[in-house]
Amino acid sequence: MNAANTPGEFVTFLGMEYTNHSTGHFTCVFDGDQLPKDPIISSRLPVIGAGQDTPNELWEVLDDFTGTTGSRALALPHHTVRESYMQDWTYYDPEYVKIAEVTSNHGADLYEPDHPLSYLGSTGAPPPGTRGCSITDALKMGLHLSLYASSDSHDGHPGHSLSHTATAVGHQRPYTYWWTRYDKPYPVGLTAVYAGELTRDAVFSALVNRNIYANSDHGRPVLKFSVNGVEVGGDSTVRVASADTPRELSIFLAQCGSPASTLNTPASVSESWQPNWNAGIEILKNGDLLTTIEVTEPVAAVRFVDREPVTGTAFSVEDCVLIDGEYYINHFSDNPVDPQTLNTGGKDFYIIRVVGENHRHSYIGPIWVDVE
Repeated sequence: MNAANTPGEFVTFLGMEYTNHSTGHFTCVFDGDQLPKDPIISSRLPVIGAGQDTPNELWEVLDDFTGTTGSRALALPHHTVRESYMQDWTYYDPEYVKIAEVTSNHGADLYEPDHPLSYLGSTGAPPPGTRGCSITDALKMGLHLSLYASSDSHDGHPGHSLSHTATAVGHQRPYTYWWTRYDKPYPVGLTAVYAGELTRDAVFSALVNRNIYANSDHGRPVLKFSVNGVEVGGDSTVRVASADTPRELSIFLAQCGSPASTLNTPASVSESWQPNWNAGIEILKNGDLLTTIEVTEPVAAVRFVDREPVTGTAFSVEDCVLIDGEYYINHFSDNPVDPQTLNTGGKDFYIIRVVGENHRHSYIGPIWVDVE
């Protein structure tokens, strides 16, 4: 990976996976040229006794490694709504967990698969009614996360996995029939980064600063979003004088026009194929659909003014589960919580989701609004 890194042409990052069936999956990436070795990053392996039992131990490893090497690290939550790897947001560390995966070849994570606003669903879905594992629920708990997309296809084709085409079995080396590697019905995502130059430092800084947006497949639209002139990036927070101060949302979308990969179907064209520019720009406020603005052209600049009071939001106590007198965010979590602390502190948040008629989805945000 270090040898392949060529500033200005092609940027690589070193990374390691932390996969814990009880607390979730993190892809740990670094901006330097070395990885943690003593200990390595891994959930504990009974055979060798190595690894970290919980994300709290993972944070300690990252603290030590970054403190001694000067390297920066990010821990990226991955397929958060899958039952077998469900993300337990009670182990959140804002130093490393700054962005979360909204879509990959496992499906979408903005909402739980049975939520009415989950259009794509997910592989390995938890029992219906399970809450507390989606990105939207994490935001309602007060976590600050921006949205990225990735693949997990393991085949070197970001944005358009070979396992999502007719090649299917055997596309990997070594040759595999393992269902977790080839049987994925969803397209694989890409993350767009706004960076000043194509270098490890610039791209990693953009990820840390959340100057990003996400796309569901290989398509490369341009997407920008601001509220009262504040764009996505940094803490992405607009501070208004009062709860009744209007918020002007501005969205710029330039669609790329390429055919989209869809559920179980690869992108393809025919002699009669024409780009489909019809899309809905959804404004999601505090996890609810505020409005949809329809577009029919390849380039659109839209504006929406929200005059409703800023109220803040919370992860509902009704969505928590009560076990032996203690509350948990769901049946899969092992950390009891005080439901009164699971809120945004009075802040609202907006996310933009572009839903193309060609089945391509793009995401940017959130931007927060806080009353001074």
